[in-house]
Amino acid sequence: MKNFDKLPKWAQHEVTLLERKIEELQKIVDANNNADTNVTYGIVRTYGLPINSTVSFHTDQFRFDVSILKEGGIRVYSSGTVQIIPQAMNVVTIKTAEQSSPAS
Repeated sequence: MKNFDKLPKWAQHEVTLLERKIEELQKIVDANNNADTNVTYGIVRTYGLPINSTVSFHTDQFRFDVSILKEGGIRVYSSGTVQIIPQAMNVVTIKTAEQSSPAS
């Protein structure tokens, strides 16, 4: 952290509290980061997930649950009918049929 000695005392105190909170949260993340699978959030960090974890993605109308299978691959559950649209040899788009328009 940059030197914040010139900040008012109340601001210095707030910065100190935030730094402590970050340390506490990092300890929690590190303690849970011994999983066999992981998920990357943005470009910053990779977080471990317990075996058989599911990551849920929500839109206003639909939900997608994605799980990593032990035997390889992923399982996608949707609250609507799933439509898989190939984009390239190694890329697909997954939508619900209700999300797809005739131009898709």
